[in-house]
Amino acid sequence: MKLWYKKDTKFNVPKGYAFFRLASPLMNESPVSMVCLDLLLKILDYNLNEAAYDALTADLSYAIRGHQSGITIKVHGYNDKLPLLFETIVDQIAVFDCSIQLFEILKMQVQRLYNNFVIKPEKLCRELRLQLIEHLRWTPLNKLAVIKGITRETLLNFVLKFKCMLYIEGLVQGNFTCKEACAFGQLLQEKLGCNPLLPEMYPELRIMQLPEGQHTCTVQSFGEHNDNNTAVICYYQDKPGDNKTICMMDVFNEYLEEPCFNQLRTKEQLGYEIYNQTTNTSGIVGFVVFVGTQANKYSAAHVTERIDAFLSKYVSQLKQFPLKDFDKLKRSLIMQKRIDDNHMGEEVDRNWYEIANRTYLFDRLQKEVKCIEELSLQELLSYVHGVISDKKKLTVQVIGRGPWEVGVVIPGQLNGVINNDGSRKLSSVPPVTDLSSDIVDDLQKDKRTLKYVVPNMAAVQDSAFITDVTRFKNGLYIFPITKLLH
Repeated sequence: MKLWYKKDTKFNVPKGYAFFRLASPLMNESPVSMVCLDLLLKILDYNLNEAAYDALTADLSYAIRGHQSGITIKVHGYNDKLPLLFETIVDQIAVFDCSIQLFEILKMQVQRLYNNFVIKPEKLCRELRLQLIEHLRWTPLNKLAVIKGITRETLLNFVLKFKCMLYIEGLVQGNFTCKEACAFGQLLQEKLGCNPLLPEMYPELRIMQLPEGQHTCTVQSFGEHNDNNTAVICYYQDKPGDNKTICMMDVFNEYLEEPCFNQLRTKEQLGYEIYNQTTNTSGIVGFVVFVGTQANKYSAAHVTERIDAFLSKYVSQLKQFPLKDFDKLKRSLIMQKRIDDNHMGEEVDRNWYEIANRTYLFDRLQKEVKCIEELSLQELLSYVHGVISDKKKLTVQVIGRGPWEVGVVIPGQLNGVINNDGSRKLSSVPPVTDLSSDIVDDLQKDKRTLKYVVPNMAAVQDSAFITDVTRFKNGLYIFPITKLLH
């Protein structure tokens, strides 16, 4: 176990924070593990209802969240009562149990959450982008495929295995002594009785390097027959980054933020939700433009073309960007990073970000300010040109129903379906069908599969159009484990 501690000497309030991350390699085994994790969190939330009410009246708060490597426990409030709340939560994990009736009720709720997730185009679009670039990612669709076969015994066996071997890392900050901080970690270890996880077994996320060129993955929305909502993401991938790389991308993002909204939303009125964003996906720096539009107004292909035209125009204009405006842009970004914390929680969140990502660069803001101050316009131009012109570009489109969408759809997932045990069962490719066919809308909610769309029959064999996530990722280079350091 690794424990970080910081005594509060700035805000001088009788409060504290205790955050702990429990990581297990069990998460990567199959979608069954991820569903069991979601069920565990749902049942814990139910079992802690009474304690949550008492905590609220005592001005305490807690959160238990799942992630791709395990569980994060967060407690916050007055420091004298906080250890009691933390112990209550840990006890519930240590002696976890549930009745069959409660299990079945909450299992249905979790299944409904998965269904509600995939019918929202913007969420499915973001999830599909991550699935395409992460070496291993179990999506809500994978979870839907296996949740029916999970029993109470499956869940209890998972919890036993999960507690068996863990990597524990925590942060205790606020009005605590060093001894009081260590007591949080000791309590966690003693109650769970877990063995330490070997460093090489830590479940690190790995990212795939996109191939050169532009690749497009278009799937049909799982919405209702009259749902015309469409989501488009254009993602440009860079290479493993460092603090300077992310700062250059932040400056570029700041440069595009106002023009992106003004051009694509206000002038061209492409959609209701439009933004550009710097991405840091496990140390791999990138850039995305997202547009939420409607298929009865514009096709996803048209929206993608307008995003490309917008980026081409403003990257070109960057060459003539006045130096005084560039300095003003940098000062604006620096001011954002120099804003004083309003409360202790803001500082705690920054520290926890470094711990959770295992980067431990606790003075990151100061280093970022220095990088931005020293950045020249020529450096930014060279960097942006390299990212945009190299064209490691991935476009993900989740399309709704509308007259502007034309093409052919491939019903069924080419890479097969997921069995209850998490293994893959290969399936034959159904015949290609016209996009307007009724077969596209015949969706079984508990057996949803991606329905890939391509412009025409010839595009089925075109490698630029992704019609199988697994096949696309096969053979791609996997980036080494990357941390954004100075």
